Amino acid sequence: MEESLGEQSLETLNSVGKLALLRKAQGRLTEAEQLYARVLAGFEKALGVDHEMTLDVASGLAAVKLEQGDAASAAVAEELLWRVMHAKAKALGSNHPSTLATSMTVAQARKAKGELEAAGRLFADVMQKYEAVMGIDAAETRDAATCLAQVRYEQGMHAEAAELELRAQGVPKYEVQSRLREEKRKAQLVHGS
Repeated sequence: MEESLGEQSLETLNSVGKLALLRKAQGRLTEAEQLYARVLAGFEKALGVDHEMTLDVASGLAAVKLEQGDAASAAVAEELLWRVMHAKAKALGSNHPSTLATSMTVAQARKAKGELEAAGRLFADVMQKYEAVMGIDAAETRDAATCLAQVRYEQGMHAEAAELELRAQGVPKYEVQSRLREEKRKAQLVHGS
């Protein structure tokens, strides 16, 4: 295909993008990164930096960088994701589910870099927005609550983390405190306190 259409044709770039996705799924992250970078450069040139397809590829490259698991890769991922998030916010609005999904990934990049305070703020913001837009019982709202709970545990904020875990399980806000009191009472009975 590359020989007949050219290496910068959209068809070729789409095929290379699919290969990048496959390499990522196979755990061949170095190859996936190189392929995504090639597609990103081609899409930026052909379609522009804010085009939906370009943003999707930037997100794919960021996902590969995050999966690499080191702070330097997480920093590159975060930079790409901020760009994607701002472009989506401009085009779709800051409360659009697609923008919020990218914001979640930015928060995950922050967490991967060890920036728990910043990650916590982002997860909390996304959780509130998901709750307002999609409702308290939406899977996205619960996912954000789970991520925020993990950050709060790592920060040593166990009471808040436990509350968030209950919210992630779908326990209504008005029941969370009574459930936590009940769990504490049961723990005291078990430990004889």
